[in-house]
Amino acid sequence: VGSQFEETDTRKFYQRGSLINGTTTGATLETSEKKFGTASVSFDGVDDYGTINDLVSAMTTTGTISMWFYIPSSIVSGKKLWGFGDTNGNEFLRASIESDNIDIKFRVAGTTQWQGNTGSSSISADTWYHFAITQDGTSPKFYLQGVDVTNSVSGDTDETAWITAGTGLDNFDLATLQFNSGTRADFGKFYCDDFAVWSSALPIGTDEDTVDSIKWLYNTGTGRLSTT
Repeated sequence: VGSQFEETDTRKFYQRGSLINGTTTGATLETSEKKFGTASVSFDGVDDYGTINDLVSAMTTTGTISMWFYIPSSIVSGKKLWGFGDTNGNEFLRASIESDNIDIKFRVAGTTQWQGNTGSSSISADTWYHFAITQDGTSPKFYLQGVDVTNSVSGDTDETAWITAGTGLDNFDLATLQFNSGTRADFGKFYCDDFAVWSSALPIGTDEDTVDSIKWLYNTGTGRLSTT
């Protein structure tokens, strides 16, 4: 399973070429700053977000979430890249932008299953990054620029947990998170390109020639569309 923004319309999302339900609120196409094609999707950090709730059923016990992102000017800690949430319950899987890294946390029924980050000084503003997280049924791994940067994963309860462990998860948003009867908050300001999801854990790969791997997607910085 792979899902992407369509470059000509921020409201359209695809699973390997098939249109799926998706909406954006406020987000716009940005032609001056993009990784591929003619545009990226711009989230303003105030109230823009994208919603693809069908992704909740796209993965079960394993999976991969991949994207390119660019944070303009400066980093504001605590803002969201993306998040799966339980609209009415205290559980989520989210990726948050911190001062110099990405923090990923999975909570189920109020209890943290695992949490980790991409390591100190792993991101900065005004740079395109390829970021991916995989879960192979054993533990999560985090990748930046085609490199395994998994850092400080604490399996508070269960490092093997993935989407089906969060039985209440019912929404997915880009650039924000909604859970536990709260409103959407912590809107991220960034450009997004080639956001994609698979139902299996992609391997890191030997190099950029290893098809359908993390290194293949990163392609030594040039990047490669997930549908290539």
